[in-house]
Amino acid sequence: MKIGLDARGAIWYRGTGIGTYTYQLVKALYSIDKRNEYRFFWPGDEFQNLIPCKYEVFQSIELNKDRFWEEVRIPTRVAQEKIDLYHVPQNGIGLPKTKHCQQVATVHDLIPFIYPETSSSEYLLIFQNEMPRIMEQCDLIITVSEFSKRDIQRYFNLPDEKIAIIYEAAEDIYQPIEKNKAKNFVKQ
Repeated sequence: MKIGLDARGAIWYRGTGIGTYTYQLVKALYSIDKRNEYRFFWPGDEFQNLIPCKYEVFQSIELNKDRFWEEVRIPTRVAQEKIDLYHVPQNGIGLPKTKHCQQVATVHDLIPFIYPETSSSEYLLIFQNEMPRIMEQCDLIITVSEFSKRDIQRYFNLPDEKIAIIYEAAEDIYQPIEKNKAKNFVKQ
């Protein structure tokens, strides 16, 4: 299978949950999955310092301040590359309106719907306008917990078979440390 992934979040949102998720997903897919072929769509060439991969899997696409990425550049490249499956890991935001292949989005949560006061007005507007289309258009929604799955079903009435729960894992920098070393650290 030829799988395309919107990898912008790995650089744009690094240090946030979505950024870490995207970065680790790109890194893990590339290092673990030897059966499928990948294209990671990326803004610019910053990937060279972040992820040790062969450069040909990264498809650098020039960005504009408008919606040109989602509306023209990505659908064109997905069609040219003959992508079988396209994945948008940042809540589906940025999913092209033109559908050339199967589409998957990872929806981490619906915080902008549930607690709108915690989102910027710009993100809230994007979320409210785009999320119904994303839920309808995607062939599968990945989410990270039973709780988020229930929220998705409550707000969008999606059937069980359209939602897959894939639990997140901690980055490899998080490892148990020796008990006395931890106690001394806490004391200091």
